[in-house]
Amino acid sequence: MLNLNVRLQESVIREDNKITYRLWYENDLYTLTVNCDGKFHNKLYECDREIPQELVGFVDTIIKREIEKGIH
Repeated sequence: MLNLNVRLQESVIREDNKITYRLWYENDLYTLTVNCDGKFHNKLYECDREIPQELVGFVDTIIKREIEKGIH
């Protein structure tokens, strides 16, 4: 079993139909931006740098849940 030290926090910034999240992993900070403007986008989120491969599935799942919560 993989034990990850990961923390995802929604930022206070909700402007221009975007939500910014901060992801901490092994003392590194990643800034994720999610478009929530109701339009089609090729990517679920944008990140300021490449997310480690072991986190991609985790981040995709969490961001999808956050988007679904915002829809209802």
